[in-house]
Amino acid sequence: MKPHQSLAQAFGYELIKIKRHPSVDAHLSNVIKHYAIDLVFDVGANRGQFSQRLRRRGYQGEIHSFEPASKVFEQLQSASLGDHNWFAHRLALGDACRQQTMNVAESTDLSSFLDPNEFGESQFSAMGAAQRETVEVGALDSFAAEHIVDIHKRRILLKMDTQGYDLKVFAGATNTIGNIVFMLS
Repeated sequence: MKPHQSLAQAFGYELIKIKRHPSVDAHLSNVIKHYAIDLVFDVGANRGQFSQRLRRRGYQGEIHSFEPASKVFEQLQSASLGDHNWFAHRLALGDACRQQTMNVAESTDLSSFLDPNEFGESQFSAMGAAQRETVEVGALDSFAAEHIVDIHKRRILLKMDTQGYDLKVFAGATNTIGNIVFMLS
């Protein structure tokens, strides 16, 4: 971050170029405060970039990050070390619990259960599957019932970045949906 951007942020502002759209980051801390969010599910966490952004914005609440690809998960787990309120899970989320084959792209943020289409391959050269990996898939409802105390008293931010699989993740959250107060997809 440039010095003038840091100074503006210290006074509660974000400087952006007129021709650019404002970032989601500028609004996250306000959303978290306004909705009293106390639990974040970071689905499709990759290396933990979204959770790190939340921490830089001052969010100190509980975060559960989900990343199924083994090599990327190691980086996520490393990023979360030392943060007693950030938990990394080597798990994909979907509509049911099972094992499923995932296309792990050269650029890991483009990995998906779905095969790349012609448009994606033409626009993103690193989208092609570098390898395929069988991963565990769980449903958010099952995970929450097993791992989150008093889930129905929580105020949840659900962030999904699953390269075309977000609706499946959402379908696995039918019992949790009433506590999701903010969603990024």
